[in-house]
Amino acid sequence: GKRYGISRYQCDLEFKRKMYKICESSKRKRWVWSALGNLFTGKACKATADVYFGAVDNFGAKHYENPSPSWCERSCVQDLLDNYFSLVY
Repeated sequence: GKRYGISRYQCDLEFKRKMYKICESSKRKRWVWSALGNLFTGKACKATADVYFGAVDNFGAKHYENPSPSWCERSCVQDLLDNYFSLVY
């Protein structure tokens, strides 16, 4: 996100939003999460997403500040970011 002028906070919130979306769709695609049991169903799934978000929020700064990997320059990355931010902001 930093490469494209997106704040760390916006990136972190998008990460959480995507995890919540997985939680909401896991009922339809339960087979994806079957090996992990109830961690990825309903309220437990969102609670797990909140824990991941907290970890990223608290410990992800160093990774956000580091130079972006070369694959971040691919046009598909910019397309995904453009599509997301045109819908949300």
